[in-house]
Amino acid sequence: MGRQAASRGAPWRASSAELAAGLLLSPAGMTGRLDPLEKSGLVRRLRATADRRRVDVELTEKGHRRWTEAMRRRGIAEAGMIEPLDDADRAVLAALLKRMLLAVETR
Repeated sequence: MGRQAASRGAPWRASSAELAAGLLLSPAGMTGRLDPLEKSGLVRRLRATADRRRVDVELTEKGHRRWTEAMRRRGIAEAGMIEPLDDADRAVLAALLKRMLLAVETR
């Protein structure tokens, strides 16, 4: 589902439009990704009470556990990738990644 909802804290919720925008997907593309997640019990869709046109997507407890485990594994993989680098190499890598991200974010 992405960090948009999972990183917000309980109840781990975001609108489907926010998720689609964050993933650069069309609404139909987002629906195609949410359907199997919902069938697997990882997310649930909720109609917003104030605006019935808005659909919120919420991680279930099972979905949050899965996301947490994935982030743990990602952290381990990332640590393994930079493990061979010394402090100087890590500083250079961090500076290069920052430049790349700033270039993308300012487009």
